[in-house]
Amino acid sequence: MTDITLEARQQLRADMELQVSDTQQTVSVEADSTTVNTENGTIGDTKKFNQVVEIPMNYCGGNDSPLAALVAVPGVQQDSSGNVSIGGGTSAQIRYSVDGTSTVNIRQNGALANMNPSSELISEMKVTQFNNNAEFSQMADVTIITKSGTNRFHGSAFEYLQNSAFDATTWGFDVKPHKAYNTFGGSFSGPVRLPHIHPTTDRTFFFADYEVTVGGSPPRWF
Repeated sequence: MTDITLEARQQLRADMELQVSDTQQTVSVEADSTTVNTENGTIGDTKKFNQVVEIPMNYCGGNDSPLAALVAVPGVQQDSSGNVSIGGGTSAQIRYSVDGTSTVNIRQNGALANMNPSSELISEMKVTQFNNNAEFSQMADVTIITKSGTNRFHGSAFEYLQNSAFDATTWGFDVKPHKAYNTFGGSFSGPVRLPHIHPTTDRTFFFADYEVTVGGSPPRWF
């Protein structure tokens, strides 16, 4: 079965028909995944890594949390204080998790700021709302799945620079306000190799990510 993509926390149904054949006949079964969720009434939207980092948003200029990209999902609103509403619910009706581990800030009814991974570490981010299963415990759910290494070593580097030298002077003002904000880092991933001890092909991997913001939060390892 080809062209089937299973997203985070998704129940996918693909029907297929089998026919009896003799020893001289080959049966090839193919099916495409449906674009409409027919299993339940849950509404969800998934953003992949490329979408999170390439969305034309300025969240890297104000903070280094990729959760700011949530406002690009239909049904998500954010007020001037940063409180998030999904599907018309309150901030206390949202469950946040990273790789299945809850990252809810029970004191402030939001996500724990120091538990949000770097954007470079995100594989996909899914927002579900309305008619969630009981396992989510809330009306809305924000699930982040992090990247994993592969059998080949891979690395990346990134930089997000904002500086008043690149800005135009605001109409009606003689000078430009000072601005200096720089977020940079990189990642490295691959297989864990233990010669003569553990065969690691297709089994054990690592993924490390480093991010630092000059003018903002301290460096973070992931």
